[in-house]
Amino acid sequence: MEKDKNRVNKFVGISSNILGVFVVIILTIFCISGITVTAKFINQNWTDSNENIEIKLDSIIINLIGIIAFLGVILGLYKISKKISKKWIFGISIAIITIIGIFWVNYVKVPVKADQKVIYDLAFSFLDGKFDYLDEGYYLFLHPLQLGILYFIMFVYKIINIQSPLVFQNLNIIFVIISTIFLYKICKKIYNNEKTNRIFLILITFFIVMPMIPILVYGNIVGFMLSLISIYFIIKYFDERKIRQLVIASISMIFSIMLKQNSQVLLIAICIIMFLDFLKTMKKSNLIFIFVTVIITVLLTPMIYKLTETFTGEKVNDGIPMITYIAMGMAEEVDRAPRLV
Repeated sequence: MEKDKNRVNKFVGISSNILGVFVVIILTIFCISGITVTAKFINQNWTDSNENIEIKLDSIIINLIGIIAFLGVILGLYKISKKISKKWIFGISIAIITIIGIFWVNYVKVPVKADQKVIYDLAFSFLDGKFDYLDEGYYLFLHPLQLGILYFIMFVYKIINIQSPLVFQNLNIIFVIISTIFLYKICKKIYNNEKTNRIFLILITFFIVMPMIPILVYGNIVGFMLSLISIYFIIKYFDERKIRQLVIASISMIFSIMLKQNSQVLLIAICIIMFLDFLKTMKKSNLIFIFVTVIITVLLTPMIYKLTETFTGEKVNDGIPMITYIAMGMAEEVDRAPRLV
């Protein structure tokens, strides 16, 4: 029995090391790419829905100088932060992200375009009882997976009753703030180190993407928030082993996938970690979590389709094969990429 336990622990250890090496390799590739190349939109007109990009080589020396200078600023701010309460730093960080987010959404007013505009408009079409886009050749005939976020947008506007993208964009600011809070809580759980926590707060304040992404009237923001909530409670479960933490993690992940199916990648990672933990602890709750979450996730899409058919009286198509998105992303030339519409 003891020998079998040692074998399991050895297997878990090797598996964890393999996953760790894989993550390090991916992050290294990203870091090298960030220093050597830049990807930017070919069309600089932000009102245009064209999302084609070009990749150009950068000056590595200039980028390295910029990185060193930035790290110097972070180090300087860290030394200053040691004289300030961590709660104050956290409050300042949230305040800066909030102020920039409000300014970016309400004063810059970046237009809603491309897929997100289509889904935004379709939400109001559904509210008006118009379901033409489910017909053959139309958007929802090809992309029925977008029905989850469409219903969420409908739900928001049904409550607030103001037909403006600014409503959803300002709501996204709240989602970003909650995401930042849970990122910080995850950092505290993983590292439990005063220095690391302070540096995180400084870095997240300078991460200008956070207050700028609320302009997306899409499932990415709220899906990201729900994914972080799920991760936090999984980590908390490893510390405290309370079933309610798994329940919250499961519900958050299911709703995240309902709004944006990209979160399925995260679910796979969580299931692998939960299974490895099961091999080490033999906690049956791990397997129950995996089984229930995966089963509900698998059933989620047909349930939404059935709900839509009942609500609209229209047949919901299965959509284009998922492999099409992979082929589109791997195409080296835009003109040779598979057409989705």
